[in-house]
Amino acid sequence: MDVALKVLQQVVIMLLIMLVGMIAYRTKVISKEGNKQLSNLLLMVVNPALLFMAYDTDYDAKHLQGLMLSLGITAVSLLVLIVLSHFLVSDKQKAYQVERFAATYSNCGFIGIPIVNGVFGAEGVFYLTGVVTVFNLFVWTHGIILMGGQSGQKPTVKERIKKLCSPALIAALLGLVIYLLQIPLPTILTDSLGYISDMNTPLAMLIAGLTLAQSDLKTVFLKKRIYYVSFLKLILYPAVILLMFRWMPIDPIILLSITISLGGPVATVCTAFALRFDNHPVYASELFAVSTILSAATLPLVMMFNVFLETVFHW
Repeated sequence: MDVALKVLQQVVIMLLIMLVGMIAYRTKVISKEGNKQLSNLLLMVVNPALLFMAYDTDYDAKHLQGLMLSLGITAVSLLVLIVLSHFLVSDKQKAYQVERFAATYSNCGFIGIPIVNGVFGAEGVFYLTGVVTVFNLFVWTHGIILMGGQSGQKPTVKERIKKLCSPALIAALLGLVIYLLQIPLPTILTDSLGYISDMNTPLAMLIAGLTLAQSDLKTVFLKKRIYYVSFLKLILYPAVILLMFRWMPIDPIILLSITISLGGPVATVCTAFALRFDNHPVYASELFAVSTILSAATLPLVMMFNVFLETVFHW
């Protein structure tokens, strides 16, 4: 019940901020061009700051082992989800790139952190930094190549290399190195980066609302493809993750933290990438909005499935 209430609370917060973005667009406070500029700010400045600050914590040998395990499980899980999305989302679909991205990558930070913190405390959140790091590594490599052009277009090798050298990827690697070496940073620097990283959630929600306001809301919930992609993202994929790892001798805090974060709604960065590359951005925001609402029911169901595996199969 605690998990269900925590999920519901986060969903309501997200929807309210999205509503502000929709109102801002409809009242012409922010234009379509302004929305794209906010998206660039999120991707190039705020996201890297958030990822870098995730490692602003003291070194602990036990936690480091758990973090390495979290990194490994998340990497394997995302590789499996990428393969599943390749086969379960046909490239005959007009917006198959957006659908594959949406099915694979979740809103692991905003949904995952408060829920994991409420259930498992600070230890679970620390392991979640491993999820966030791997998530960003995959998003800024596989994800940006997948979304980097209109359907049917292939980026050149030079373009792919340029996209891989992203601020978020550099921030992830730099943050991990600083954590492992425990390099002290000036308080004024960490405080400044902390303020910037705190902008991640509200800015991402505003962008989603601004983009969603450009669609016909009356038809959003009638699109069958949205429910299919949401089923993959919210039900099938987290169940697959549990089935892959639940029987192994893994700390439940680590595994469930990963499952909650990867089993959340469509990533906000999906809309941001779709905007940046002009790749069906309105549809991306629709997938994000509907999956966010549905996650209030599906995440508790996934946790119930975990209990089922534990009680019936003793995994």
